[in-house]
Amino acid sequence: MSQKRFKVQLDPLIQRLPGLTKRTRQFETFIYLTLIAFVAVGSLFALLSMFRFFQRIAAEQVCPLPAAPAVITSQIVVTPDGDDGVINCETLDIIIGNGGEVIISSFVTENGSTSGDWGGTLRVSNLTIEPGGVLHADGMGYTDAQSEAANGTPDAASGQTGGSGGGHGGAGGEGNADQTNPASAPGLPYGNAEEPLTLGSAGSDAGEGGAGGAGGGAIRLEVSGNLVINGRISANGLAGTASANGSGGGGAGGSIWIEAQTFSGGGTVEANGGGAENATYQGGGGGGGRLRMFCISDNDFTGSATVTGGQTESSQDGGTGSRLGPTCRPDTPTILKQFRSNNTTEILVGQATSENTVVFAADMSDIDAGETLALQLEVRPIGTPFTNVPTHTQANNQANPQTCLTPPGNCGRITVTGMTRSTEYHWQVRVRDSKGGFSTWASFGGNAETDRDVLVAGLAANISLVSGNSQTGTVFTALADPLVVLVTDSSGFPVPGYNVTWSVTQGQNGGVLTSGSSTTDQNGISTRTYSLGRIAGTNRVRASGSGLSGSPVEFTFTATPDAISYFTITAPQIALVSASMDTVTVTAYDQYNNVKTDYSGSPSLTAVDPADTNAALGGTLSPSSVTFSPADNGIKSINNLSYDTEASIKIRVLDGVAAGYSNTVAVVTALGSCPDPDGLIDLNQTWTADTNNQGIFDCRGLDILVTNSAVLTVRPFENGNTNYTDDFGVTILADNIRIDTGAAIAANSNGYRADRGPGYSGSGTGGSYGGRAFGAGTTTINGSVYEPVNLGSGGDEFAGGGSIKLVVDNGYVDVNGSIQAHGTGGAGDAGSGGSIWVITDVLGGTGSIAANGGSTSGAFRPGGGGRIALYFEQNGDTGAGITAFDYNPANSRIAAVGGRGNFGGWWGGPGTIYVEQTGVDVSTQGSLFVDQQNNSAGYQAGLLEGDYRFKLLSLTRQGHLMVLGNASTLTITDSSGLTGDTTAPILLNYGTFIAPDGLEINGVTVDINGEIDLGGDTSNSSVTVGNSVNAGLRLRASTWAHDQNYQYQFESVHVASKGVLELISAQNGNTNYTDDWGLVLTADDITVDAGGRISADGYGHPANRGQGFVSGGGGSYGGQGFASGITSTYGDVYQRRSLAAAPRVLQEEEQ
Repeated sequence: MSQKRFKVQLDPLIQRLPGLTKRTRQFETFIYLTLIAFVAVGSLFALLSMFRFFQRIAAEQVCPLPAAPAVITSQIVVTPDGDDGVINCETLDIIIGNGGEVIISSFVTENGSTSGDWGGTLRVSNLTIEPGGVLHADGMGYTDAQSEAANGTPDAASGQTGGSGGGHGGAGGEGNADQTNPASAPGLPYGNAEEPLTLGSAGSDAGEGGAGGAGGGAIRLEVSGNLVINGRISANGLAGTASANGSGGGGAGGSIWIEAQTFSGGGTVEANGGGAENATYQGGGGGGGRLRMFCISDNDFTGSATVTGGQTESSQDGGTGSRLGPTCRPDTPTILKQFRSNNTTEILVGQATSENTVVFAADMSDIDAGETLALQLEVRPIGTPFTNVPTHTQANNQANPQTCLTPPGNCGRITVTGMTRSTEYHWQVRVRDSKGGFSTWASFGGNAETDRDVLVAGLAANISLVSGNSQTGTVFTALADPLVVLVTDSSGFPVPGYNVTWSVTQGQNGGVLTSGSSTTDQNGISTRTYSLGRIAGTNRVRASGSGLSGSPVEFTFTATPDAISYFTITAPQIALVSASMDTVTVTAYDQYNNVKTDYSGSPSLTAVDPADTNAALGGTLSPSSVTFSPADNGIKSINNLSYDTEASIKIRVLDGVAAGYSNTVAVVTALGSCPDPDGLIDLNQTWTADTNNQGIFDCRGLDILVTNSAVLTVRPFENGNTNYTDDFGVTILADNIRIDTGAAIAANSNGYRADRGPGYSGSGTGGSYGGRAFGAGTTTINGSVYEPVNLGSGGDEFAGGGSIKLVVDNGYVDVNGSIQAHGTGGAGDAGSGGSIWVITDVLGGTGSIAANGGSTSGAFRPGGGGRIALYFEQNGDTGAGITAFDYNPANSRIAAVGGRGNFGGWWGGPGTIYVEQTGVDVSTQGSLFVDQQNNSAGYQAGLLEGDYRFKLLSLTRQGHLMVLGNASTLTITDSSGLTGDTTAPILLNYGTFIAPDGLEINGVTVDINGEIDLGGDTSNSSVTVGNSVNAGLRLRASTWAHDQNYQYQFESVHVASKGVLELISAQNGNTNYTDDWGLVLTADDITVDAGGRISADGYGHPANRGQGFVSGGGGSYGGQGFASGITSTYGDVYQRRSLAAAPRVLQEEEQ
């Protein structure tokens, strides 16, 4: 059988059914396909099915009401279908005129519940109800024979008792009880105030048969245009009827749900409960129904909208139902925000908060300007879907509108407390107005509802390392990657706002945490960056949280040395001409004193003059270079080095700009023998240096013991000319040296004779060496702080102290008696202290070591202190019974003080005491002590021009120190490496003073007569003065480094309670006062504590000078000095840069 295709033309049918919607046309395709099926199979059943289907669809969609301009003036009953109750007139305008009555009946499934029961949903374009016109569902709810709404159905009455009212939006009222039977329980409220679709319940019958009134039905109006109500829309319950002595209860009001673009008119909208006919035992009133009446753009309705309970004469009235509107919907919020409890910190979409209080905010507006507004919130855990039922409502309505332009100000706000921790939430809001209207819901975040809007984190429980561990970098540089830890709660969620404690547990001299935050971010992350310390090796940083699992988190880093900067060379003190020296060790270092363990290179080796290391000597040093490989780890030993000429040399090692110098090596043709054959010195002896023994007494193989109060006196060689470089003291080589109590090795008065030596400056002065003699100039300072070998200089009348050097390679020097190299004094200008240089494996003893300047009687000038240097690997050896030697001069075991004068407080300047623990301290970077035992006339110890590095510089008891030469550098390698005491001795620097950033100056007055360099960039460094002990910092406006165009800049300056910052002006001494200037100090922060001072006292023009100087008068500046003319004032009130004039100093005869 051939297949044929047919097409049914539906247009005539559609024209005959004006209520069909566009949906009907969509079924044309279905019909077409069904006809094909019919032709294909020849089935009559298929054709019948098609027409039955079409008949059903058409019935659902057909509008039973005539379209305008036709006016309904008679009764039309619309019965909802059993599918959805929709009456689709959405393209039509409907007019119900006077006398017109449109009744919306209901559909009930009789299943014992409200499910499947509904009234009618009428969709229209525009709807007008004229005066006298009615659209209603009065009594179209449940009957007294139906009990679908279990809560709303009242109990049956007994005896003659009246029936009780049905419930819906409000509860029903109780009927009157007879003499025997109580009132039956009335119906209770049910249904949804926001979605009023349920039918009203009937009242119960009276005990003697009066029927209960039926409940109101349900009307839903969806008006896409204008709704005009001048008649009535109602879904009222009916009154209970009377029979014999009782009447039934009233039916509850039904449901009215109106949505329209606009509404207007003065009619009535009612979902009231029914009353009960009057009887002896009157039934109770029905409860009010439910009403929702919302427009979109305009509300001009002036009529009434009621949901009152049924009214009775003697029984209980029904309760009032629920009513929302009439009102226009508020606008849907468009600005949604969430904040922490401080109402300031915004929580972005998906972020976390450590608090369990969240502030939810949104804009609110409504076309009805006179209405007030409240925000409604639905917030639920992720995984719990929204129900469109608010969980929270703003407590107090706010004015309309709330723009939320500066959130959370001008916003609707709801603060939710006690939110469950370790829970992810999503939320939505809407706006409710004062008439019950509400907007559509607006969901926060613009994300899927399975995505979190906010995480309420639990309490911090865990901390873990995320990244940044096990990095390697160059010392004193920032690591490439940040240090990252994660803080989570017990459920593994991140915890924001937690303060992680970060600490540097092994900073290796300067390791510091820099940028980043200790407080965890929204992802529970705390991040810090770390700069490695100056010392190569392991750095450690710890991140911890009290009570957290996994705490502390340990970070470990490796710091590698910086580029090669310098070398150190350890050489023997003595060598024979052309013979291989004992082991010479060359060590490569970076600028931070780290051994350059990865150094490779072949630096040159050169013999240079110890007095001028830039001058190469004429002999041959072999080999002339040394080769490092990475396997040497930065340390190279040379066992075949020799020099072919008798001389005192230093060995210079040089690779580019990296250089280093050895100690002085005495290269001699022969060594002097030990004058004592057994080393036991129990009687006084004198050992004298000469050109044959070169002052070197080789007692190796012996233990020298000075005992029985014996004195071993050593005399230097002094050739009597003015070339003081070829004079020398005494060097003793031994396996061990012990000086018993009462015994001594001494060189007192065995230095240069009177009027001789590099520290003698001429008639009328004492001798200088490590310290200036009283009255002597700075040029008299001489000798090395590291290798004190010079003889003490004589004064006008008395000799200086001699020179003692003790060398014990693998044994001990145990000083229980004394080692002395004092200058001599008396009734004449005194000599300086001499030299004491001890090199040993173990140092110990309870005795003393001293090289003091000579003291005088009468009006004579005392000598300056000498120089002492102690080198040892170990201080004390309990196993050998050797007590550690106390080398702190404050404890009186060691001294190099200036001599005492017996006239007017004259004192020589102190000498120097250098201490280095070999193998612990970097070569020539040990500790320097200067101490004057609280007796000073202001004279200093001195360092000649050169480069000096000390881990500790201690100036005590008026032990002043000056560093000579503009080219000098004095480096304090540790921020706490500069110490003093309450006398605040002066550290006068003519070169560059270098110290770490964050320097604390306590117990010392640092006087900058050159340049100051803190941390390599003073402008970004900080300094503190006097936070624990009296201290000062003097800055000068004019030095070799500073002029008017380059002054001083710091990041921060802190003058603490015991500090003084002195700012010294510049003046050139002529009468052109315009080229003098004051000091300019620039800093990001300057703090002066109570008791601290910034001072320029006395640093203006001196006596008899300055623009404001007038002979015979006091100095003037901003104010007029006494007896000075009015023209003597000068300067600028706005820019105060001039110096003040000093008053004239009156001479004695003028007083």
